[in-house]
Amino acid sequence: MAKPIIQKEGEIVNIVFRVDAGYQLGAGHVTRCVTLADELKARGHSVTFISRENPGHYCDFIQKSGYFVHRLRVAAQSETNSLESITAIDAKTTRDIVKGKNIDWIVVDHYQLDASWAQEVRPFVKRILVIDELANRPLECDILVNQDVLDNLQKSYVHLLEKNTKLLLGTKYATLRPQFANARKSIRRRTGDVKSLLVGFGGSDSTNCTLKALEALRLFHPNIKPTHVIVGQNNIHKEPLEMLCGKEPSFLFHCQIENVANLMAQSDLAIGAGGTMIWERCCLGLPSFVITIADNQRVLNQKLDEMGAVVHLGDDGTVTYREIYHAIQSVMEDKKRLAEMSQIGMELIDGQGIDRIVNEMENV
Repeated sequence: MAKPIIQKEGEIVNIVFRVDAGYQLGAGHVTRCVTLADELKARGHSVTFISRENPGHYCDFIQKSGYFVHRLRVAAQSETNSLESITAIDAKTTRDIVKGKNIDWIVVDHYQLDASWAQEVRPFVKRILVIDELANRPLECDILVNQDVLDNLQKSYVHLLEKNTKLLLGTKYATLRPQFANARKSIRRRTGDVKSLLVGFGGSDSTNCTLKALEALRLFHPNIKPTHVIVGQNNIHKEPLEMLCGKEPSFLFHCQIENVANLMAQSDLAIGAGGTMIWERCCLGLPSFVITIADNQRVLNQKLDEMGAVVHLGDDGTVTYREIYHAIQSVMEDKKRLAEMSQIGMELIDGQGIDRIVNEMENV
Protein backbone atom coordinates (compact mmCIF):
# COMPACT_ATOMS: atom_id res chain seq x y z
CA MET A 1 0.00 0.00 0.00
CA ALA A 2 1.35 3.43 -0.99
CA LYS A 3 2.33 5.66 1.90
CA PRO A 4 1.24 9.30 1.74
CA ILE A 5 4.05 11.76 1.31
CA ILE A 6 4.58 14.13 4.23
CA GLN A 7 4.76 17.61 2.74
CA LYS A 8 5.17 21.04 4.16
CA GLU A 9 2.23 23.33 3.60
CA GLY A 10 2.21 24.59 0.02
CA GLU A 11 5.11 22.39 -1.02
CA ILE A 12 4.89 20.60 -4.40
CA VAL A 13 7.31 17.78 -5.13
CA ASN A 14 8.01 17.73 -8.87
CA ILE A 15 9.60 14.76 -10.63
CA VAL A 16 10.55 14.55 -14.32
CA PHE A 17 11.47 11.37 -16.20
CA ARG A 18 13.83 11.43 -19.19
CA VAL A 19 13.36 8.13 -21.05
CA ASP A 20 12.97 6.86 -24.63
CA ALA A 21 11.57 3.75 -26.31
CA GLY A 22 11.32 2.50 -29.90
CA TYR A 23 11.75 -0.41 -32.25
CA GLN A 24 15.50 -0.47 -31.62
CA LEU A 25 15.42 0.53 -27.94
CA GLY A 26 12.55 -1.68 -26.88
CA ALA A 27 9.82 -0.74 -24.42
CA GLY A 28 11.38 -1.82 -21.11
CA HIS A 29 12.86 1.54 -20.17
CA VAL A 30 9.52 3.30 -20.49
CA THR A 31 7.43 0.62 -18.80
CA ARG A 32 9.61 0.53 -15.70
CA CYS A 33 9.69 4.32 -15.52
CA VAL A 34 5.90 4.46 -15.70
CA THR A 35 5.80 1.87 -12.90
CA LEU A 36 8.06 4.05 -10.76
CA ALA A 37 6.01 7.11 -11.70
CA ASP A 38 2.80 5.38 -10.60
CA GLU A 39 4.19 4.83 -7.10
CA LEU A 40 5.45 8.41 -6.91
CA LYS A 41 2.07 9.70 -8.04
CA ALA A 42 0.30 7.48 -5.50
CA ARG A 43 2.37 9.14 -2.77
CA GLY A 44 1.32 12.62 -3.86
CA HIS A 45 4.16 13.64 -6.17
CA SER A 46 3.71 15.53 -9.44
CA VAL A 47 5.18 13.61 -12.40
CA THR A 48 5.88 14.53 -16.03
CA PHE A 49 7.89 12.85 -18.79
CA ILE A 50 10.32 13.90 -21.50
CA SER A 51 10.55 11.37 -24.33
CA ARG A 52 11.70 11.38 -27.94
CA GLU A 53 9.40 10.39 -30.81
CA ASN A 54 11.66 7.67 -32.20
CA PRO A 55 10.16 5.15 -34.64
CA GLY A 56 7.99 2.96 -32.44
CA HIS A 57 8.05 5.46 -29.56
CA TYR A 58 5.91 5.02 -26.44
CA CYS A 59 4.81 8.62 -25.92
CA ASP A 60 1.17 7.67 -26.44
CA PHE A 61 1.52 4.87 -23.90
CA ILE A 62 2.93 7.29 -21.32
CA GLN A 63 0.12 9.73 -21.99
CA LYS A 64 -2.54 7.02 -21.69
CA SER A 65 -0.94 6.08 -18.37
CA GLY A 66 -1.94 9.51 -17.09
CA TYR A 67 1.19 11.65 -17.55
CA PHE A 68 1.99 14.74 -19.58
CA VAL A 69 4.78 14.10 -22.09
CA HIS A 70 7.15 16.69 -23.48
CA ARG A 71 7.72 15.12 -26.90
CA LEU A 72 11.15 15.59 -28.45
CA ARG A 73 11.35 15.35 -32.22
CA VAL A 74 13.85 13.04 -33.91
CA ALA A 75 16.88 15.03 -35.04
CA ALA A 76 17.39 15.46 -38.78
CA GLN A 77 20.44 13.89 -40.41
CA SER A 78 22.05 17.31 -40.89
CA GLU A 79 21.77 17.98 -37.15
CA THR A 80 23.24 14.64 -36.07
CA ASN A 81 26.24 15.25 -38.33
CA SER A 82 26.98 18.63 -36.78
CA LEU A 83 29.93 19.29 -34.48
CA GLU A 84 27.59 19.41 -31.53
CA SER A 85 26.97 15.92 -30.16
CA ILE A 86 23.54 14.34 -29.88
CA THR A 87 24.04 14.21 -26.10
CA ALA A 88 24.72 17.95 -25.93
CA ILE A 89 21.65 18.75 -28.03
CA ASP A 90 19.52 16.51 -25.82
CA ALA A 91 20.87 18.19 -22.68
CA LYS A 92 20.05 21.67 -24.00
CA THR A 93 16.53 20.62 -24.94
CA THR A 94 15.93 19.02 -21.56
CA ARG A 95 17.40 22.03 -19.77
CA ASP A 96 15.01 24.36 -21.60
CA ILE A 97 12.05 22.24 -20.50
CA VAL A 98 12.95 22.01 -16.80
CA LYS A 99 14.31 25.54 -16.41
CA GLY A 100 12.34 27.52 -13.86
CA LYS A 101 10.02 24.59 -13.02
CA ASN A 102 11.37 23.89 -9.50
CA ILE A 103 12.19 20.25 -10.30
CA ASP A 104 13.02 18.17 -7.22
CA TRP A 105 14.14 15.03 -9.07
CA ILE A 106 14.90 14.08 -12.64
CA VAL A 107 14.95 10.32 -13.26
CA VAL A 108 17.12 9.30 -16.21
CA ASP A 109 16.74 5.87 -17.81
CA HIS A 110 18.76 6.19 -21.00
CA TYR A 111 21.99 4.44 -22.00
CA GLN A 112 23.13 7.27 -24.30
CA LEU A 113 23.07 9.98 -21.62
CA ASP A 114 26.14 10.36 -19.43
CA ALA A 115 27.80 12.71 -16.91
CA SER A 116 28.24 15.47 -19.48
CA TRP A 117 24.47 15.48 -20.05
CA ALA A 118 23.79 15.58 -16.31
CA GLN A 119 26.21 18.46 -15.78
CA GLU A 120 24.25 20.56 -18.27
CA VAL A 121 20.94 19.76 -16.58
CA ARG A 122 22.13 19.79 -12.95
CA PRO A 123 21.77 23.57 -12.32
CA PHE A 124 18.04 23.34 -13.04
CA VAL A 125 17.12 20.29 -10.92
CA LYS A 126 17.70 19.56 -7.25
CA ARG A 127 18.59 15.87 -7.56
CA ILE A 128 19.23 13.22 -10.21
CA LEU A 129 18.46 9.50 -10.17
CA VAL A 130 19.91 7.27 -12.90
CA ILE A 131 18.69 3.77 -13.75
CA ASP A 132 21.48 1.82 -15.45
CA GLU A 133 22.69 -1.71 -16.20
CA LEU A 134 25.75 -1.08 -18.37
CA ALA A 135 28.32 0.60 -16.09
CA ASN A 136 30.13 1.68 -19.25
CA ARG A 137 30.28 5.49 -19.02
CA PRO A 138 30.80 8.29 -16.44
CA LEU A 139 27.56 9.22 -14.68
CA GLU A 140 26.58 12.06 -12.39
CA CYS A 141 23.67 11.47 -10.02
CA ASP A 142 22.59 11.44 -6.41
CA ILE A 143 21.17 7.91 -6.63
CA LEU A 144 22.20 5.12 -9.01
CA VAL A 145 19.90 2.10 -9.46
CA ASN A 146 21.18 -1.12 -11.02
CA GLN A 147 19.00 -4.19 -10.47
CA ASP A 148 21.43 -6.81 -11.81
CA VAL A 149 23.02 -9.74 -9.95
CA LEU A 150 26.43 -9.51 -11.61
CA ASP A 151 29.63 -10.00 -9.60
CA ASN A 152 31.55 -6.92 -8.39
CA LEU A 153 28.71 -4.60 -9.39
CA GLN A 154 29.73 -1.91 -6.92
CA LYS A 155 33.34 -2.08 -8.10
CA SER A 156 32.19 -1.49 -11.69
CA TYR A 157 31.08 2.04 -10.76
CA VAL A 158 34.11 3.10 -8.70
CA HIS A 159 35.60 5.25 -11.47
CA LEU A 160 32.29 6.21 -13.08
CA LEU A 161 30.54 7.99 -10.17
CA GLU A 162 31.25 10.59 -7.52
CA LYS A 163 32.04 9.08 -4.11
CA ASN A 164 28.91 10.50 -2.48
CA THR A 165 26.50 8.82 -4.93
CA LYS A 166 23.98 6.54 -3.22
CA LEU A 167 24.10 3.07 -4.83
CA LEU A 168 20.98 0.92 -4.95
CA LEU A 169 22.31 -2.32 -6.35
CA GLY A 170 20.87 -5.77 -6.84
CA THR A 171 17.59 -7.51 -7.42
CA LYS A 172 15.95 -6.07 -4.31
CA TYR A 173 15.55 -2.91 -6.44
CA ALA A 174 13.99 -4.65 -9.45
CA THR A 175 11.42 -2.30 -10.97
CA LEU A 176 8.33 -4.50 -11.17
CA ARG A 177 4.71 -3.42 -11.35
CA PRO A 178 2.62 -3.96 -8.19
CA GLN A 179 0.58 -6.67 -9.92
CA PHE A 180 3.53 -9.05 -9.57
CA ALA A 181 3.93 -8.56 -5.83
CA ASN A 182 0.16 -9.00 -5.49
CA ALA A 183 0.09 -12.16 -7.61
CA ARG A 184 3.03 -13.55 -5.65
CA LYS A 185 1.00 -13.52 -2.43
CA SER A 186 -1.28 -16.28 -3.70
CA ILE A 187 1.11 -18.09 -6.03
CA ARG A 188 0.76 -21.86 -6.06
CA ARG A 189 3.73 -24.04 -5.23
CA ARG A 190 5.34 -25.19 -8.45
CA THR A 191 6.16 -28.89 -8.55
CA GLY A 192 7.74 -29.08 -11.99
CA ASP A 193 4.64 -30.37 -13.78
CA VAL A 194 4.24 -28.62 -17.16
CA LYS A 195 0.68 -28.28 -18.42
CA SER A 196 0.63 -24.64 -19.53
CA LEU A 197 3.27 -22.47 -21.21
CA LEU A 198 3.89 -18.79 -21.82
CA VAL A 199 5.82 -17.14 -24.68
CA GLY A 200 6.80 -13.48 -24.38
CA PHE A 201 9.68 -11.46 -25.85
CA GLY A 202 8.89 -7.92 -24.74
CA GLY A 203 7.47 -4.94 -26.58
CA SER A 204 9.10 -5.21 -30.01
CA ASP A 205 10.88 -8.56 -30.67
CA SER A 206 12.45 -7.31 -33.90
CA THR A 207 14.04 -10.68 -34.77
CA ASN A 208 10.75 -12.55 -34.21
CA CYS A 209 11.92 -14.98 -31.55
CA THR A 210 8.24 -15.48 -30.77
CA LEU A 211 7.84 -17.32 -34.07
CA LYS A 212 10.84 -19.57 -33.37
CA ALA A 213 9.40 -20.48 -29.97
CA LEU A 214 5.99 -21.29 -31.47
CA GLU A 215 7.54 -23.39 -34.22
CA ALA A 216 9.36 -25.37 -31.53
CA LEU A 217 6.20 -25.86 -29.50
CA ARG A 218 4.29 -27.09 -32.54
CA LEU A 219 6.60 -30.13 -32.54
CA PHE A 220 5.27 -31.24 -29.16
CA HIS A 221 2.27 -33.42 -28.53
CA PRO A 222 -0.77 -31.17 -28.07
CA ASN A 223 -1.36 -32.29 -24.46
CA ILE A 224 0.62 -29.21 -23.40
CA LYS A 225 -1.97 -26.46 -23.42
CA PRO A 226 -2.74 -23.70 -23.37
CA THR A 227 0.24 -21.66 -24.55
CA HIS A 228 -0.18 -17.96 -23.83
CA VAL A 229 1.52 -15.87 -26.54
CA ILE A 230 2.17 -12.28 -25.43
CA VAL A 231 3.29 -9.58 -27.89
CA GLY A 232 3.69 -5.82 -27.50
CA GLN A 233 2.11 -3.05 -29.51
CA ASN A 234 5.40 -2.38 -31.30
CA ASN A 235 5.84 -5.94 -32.51
CA ILE A 236 5.99 -5.61 -36.30
CA HIS A 237 5.21 -9.33 -36.63
CA LYS A 238 2.05 -9.28 -34.52
CA GLU A 239 -0.43 -9.77 -37.38
CA PRO A 240 1.14 -12.97 -38.82
CA LEU A 241 1.68 -14.22 -35.25
CA GLU A 242 -2.00 -13.69 -34.50
CA MET A 243 -2.90 -15.57 -37.69
CA LEU A 244 -0.64 -18.47 -36.67
CA CYS A 245 -2.22 -18.59 -33.21
CA GLY A 246 -5.63 -18.66 -34.84
CA LYS A 247 -4.69 -21.90 -36.60
CA GLU A 248 -3.43 -23.60 -33.43
CA PRO A 249 -6.18 -24.20 -30.83
CA SER A 250 -3.64 -24.39 -27.97
CA PHE A 251 -2.06 -20.99 -28.78
CA LEU A 252 -3.82 -18.07 -27.09
CA PHE A 253 -2.80 -14.69 -28.55
CA HIS A 254 -2.52 -11.60 -26.29
CA CYS A 255 -1.43 -8.13 -27.51
CA GLN A 256 -0.37 -5.33 -25.14
CA ILE A 257 -2.26 -6.72 -22.18
CA GLU A 258 -2.30 -5.59 -18.55
CA ASN A 259 -2.80 -8.94 -16.81
CA VAL A 260 0.64 -10.39 -17.54
CA ALA A 261 1.14 -11.38 -13.88
CA ASN A 262 -2.03 -13.48 -13.90
CA LEU A 263 -0.95 -15.32 -17.04
CA MET A 264 2.50 -15.97 -15.59
CA ALA A 265 0.93 -17.24 -12.37
CA GLN A 266 -1.20 -19.68 -14.38
CA SER A 267 1.72 -20.96 -16.48
CA ASP A 268 4.23 -23.69 -15.64
CA LEU A 269 7.06 -22.83 -18.04
CA ALA A 270 8.02 -19.78 -20.11
CA ILE A 271 10.12 -18.95 -23.15
CA GLY A 272 11.17 -15.31 -23.38
CA ALA A 273 13.74 -12.56 -23.41
CA GLY A 274 15.87 -11.03 -20.71
CA GLY A 275 15.22 -7.49 -19.46
CA THR A 276 12.36 -6.68 -17.11
CA MET A 277 10.35 -9.78 -18.06
CA ILE A 278 13.03 -12.07 -16.65
CA TRP A 279 12.54 -10.45 -13.23
CA GLU A 280 8.77 -10.72 -13.55
CA ARG A 281 9.03 -14.45 -14.19
CA CYS A 282 11.47 -14.93 -11.31
CA CYS A 283 9.20 -13.02 -8.93
CA LEU A 284 6.38 -15.49 -9.65
CA GLY A 285 8.65 -18.53 -9.64
CA LEU A 286 7.99 -19.25 -13.32
CA PRO A 287 10.86 -21.38 -14.75
CA SER A 288 11.98 -20.03 -18.09
CA PHE A 289 14.10 -20.54 -21.17
CA VAL A 290 15.77 -17.25 -22.07
CA ILE A 291 17.03 -15.98 -25.42
CA THR A 292 19.26 -12.91 -25.56
CA ILE A 293 17.66 -10.27 -27.81
CA ALA A 294 20.01 -7.35 -26.92
CA ASP A 295 23.75 -7.31 -26.32
CA ASN A 296 23.40 -5.78 -22.86
CA GLN A 297 21.28 -8.79 -21.72
CA ARG A 298 23.81 -11.51 -22.54
CA VAL A 299 26.06 -11.41 -19.46
CA LEU A 300 23.11 -11.26 -17.06
CA ASN A 301 21.31 -14.11 -18.83
CA GLN A 302 24.44 -16.25 -18.60
CA LYS A 303 24.86 -15.38 -14.92
CA LEU A 304 21.26 -16.35 -14.11
CA ASP A 305 21.80 -19.61 -15.99
CA GLU A 306 24.85 -20.35 -13.83
CA MET A 307 22.78 -19.62 -10.72
CA GLY A 308 20.13 -22.08 -11.87
CA ALA A 309 17.39 -19.44 -12.15
CA VAL A 310 16.89 -19.82 -15.93
CA VAL A 311 18.09 -21.82 -18.92
CA HIS A 312 19.92 -19.54 -21.37
CA LEU A 313 19.51 -20.78 -24.95
CA GLY A 314 21.83 -18.25 -26.65
CA ASP A 315 21.42 -15.24 -28.92
CA ASP A 316 18.38 -14.46 -31.07
CA GLY A 317 20.45 -14.36 -34.26
CA THR A 318 21.81 -17.89 -33.88
CA VAL A 319 19.37 -20.03 -31.90
CA THR A 320 17.02 -22.13 -34.04
CA TYR A 321 13.53 -23.45 -33.34
CA ARG A 322 14.87 -27.01 -33.30
CA GLU A 323 17.41 -26.05 -30.62
CA ILE A 324 14.56 -24.54 -28.60
CA TYR A 325 12.57 -27.75 -29.06
CA HIS A 326 15.42 -30.02 -27.91
CA ALA A 327 16.17 -27.77 -24.93
CA ILE A 328 12.56 -27.86 -23.77
CA GLN A 329 12.37 -31.60 -24.35
CA SER A 330 15.48 -32.23 -22.23
CA VAL A 331 14.14 -30.27 -19.27
CA MET A 332 10.42 -31.04 -19.51
CA GLU A 333 10.64 -34.32 -17.60
CA ASP A 334 13.13 -33.03 -15.02
CA LYS A 335 10.55 -31.88 -12.47
CA LYS A 336 13.15 -31.44 -9.74
CA ARG A 337 15.17 -29.00 -11.86
CA LEU A 338 12.08 -26.98 -12.78
CA ALA A 339 11.00 -26.79 -9.15
CA GLU A 340 14.49 -25.63 -8.14
CA MET A 341 14.46 -22.94 -10.86
CA SER A 342 11.17 -21.71 -9.45
CA GLN A 343 12.52 -21.50 -5.92
CA ILE A 344 15.78 -19.77 -6.93
CA GLY A 345 13.86 -17.18 -8.94
CA MET A 346 11.52 -16.34 -6.09
CA GLU A 347 14.44 -15.98 -3.69
CA LEU A 348 16.04 -13.45 -6.07
CA ILE A 349 12.99 -11.18 -6.52
CA ASP A 350 10.29 -10.27 -4.01
CA GLY A 351 8.53 -7.58 -6.10
CA GLN A 352 9.11 -4.73 -3.61
CA GLY A 353 11.85 -2.91 -5.56
CA ILE A 354 9.81 0.13 -6.62
CA ASP A 355 8.73 0.77 -3.02
CA ARG A 356 12.38 0.66 -1.87
CA ILE A 357 13.52 3.09 -4.57
CA VAL A 358 10.82 5.65 -3.76
CA ASN A 359 11.61 5.35 -0.05
CA GLU A 360 15.24 6.21 -0.81
CA MET A 361 14.20 9.19 -2.95
CA GLU A 362 11.99 10.54 -0.16
CA ASN A 363 14.66 10.01 2.50
CA VAL A 364 17.47 11.88 0.71
